[in-house]
This record gives sequence, structure tokens and C-alpha cells, in this order.
Amino acid sequence: MGALGNILDILAIPLPLVFLGRPIVVTFTYLPMILLGAACGPIPGAITGALSLLMVVFRTSPLSFGGGIIVGGVTGVASKKVRPLIASFIAVLCEIPYDWLIIILRAHFIAGVPIATATAILPFLTVKWVIEVLIAGLVVEVLLRNRYIVATLRSLVAV
Repeated sequence: MGALGNILDILAIPLPLVFLGRPIVVTFTYLPMILLGAACGPIPGAITGALSLLMVVFRTSPLSFGGGIIVGGVTGVASKKVRPLIASFIAVLCEIPYDWLIIILRAHFIAGVPIATATAILPFLTVKWVIEVLIAGLVVEVLLRNRYIVATLRSLVAV
């Protein structure tokens, strides 16, 4: 499932915006981590979250692993009490402070961008992340209605 996250990252849709010399893209890398988190629990979700972001890590920073771990793990915990769509929304709300911190640190201390400039793009990125997660959560919600998909995912984790 981690490989699927990286394939979905390669198939990203570029937006007409650039930040720190890289285009901002819409990607569906959240899908596998939310899917496994909701179907199999926080540990498989967190591991898949880390593995799904390998391509992102190569483009940005090793700190990017943390966001995937947070989303996959929190989705796994929250989905025990609420539907996957709501669990994924809770997960992205937990991820946002972490992502803001690493973006500001990377932009200011590594790239030398003033903090005011780095923080100016954060609201846009936050909306983008929430939309990506809600789309992934909706897809997961539909997929997990099929008991064969759930059984297959659980059997993959049990191996």
C-alpha cells in the first residue's frame, strides 16, 4: 500500500503555483494511509503513511514522514469511533500544526525565506490538504462498504 501512495504522488496534478522553487501539486497520497488506517488500525495506517511519502521525502525533507505517520495513525484510532470520512478529517487537523512547523522551519532556516513569506502560503496549503484528505476519506468510505475489500486489506496486514 505504501507503493500505491508513491505511485499516486507521481500522478500528481500540478497547480499554477510555485513554493520554494517547486510546483504545488494536488496528490492523492493520503488514500492508502487513510484506507489502511480505517480498515486495519493505527499501526498499519502509520506505517503505510510513512511509506506512502517516500517520493515526497525525496522532494522535500525527511521530516515529511511525520505527516503520513500522523494521518495514518490518527485515522486508525479515530475510525474506531467515527466513520472514515470524519476520522480522516480529524487526522488532517492533527497533521496541520506539524506540517506548518516543518514548512516554516524549512523555508526560513534552510531556504532563507522570510517567515512572513513562508506563512503567507500556509492557509492555501491547508485548504489543499483538507480537500485532498476529504476526497480520500470519501473514497475510503465507499471502498470499506465492501466486506471483501476489508477482508483483503486485513489479510495483507496479517501476513
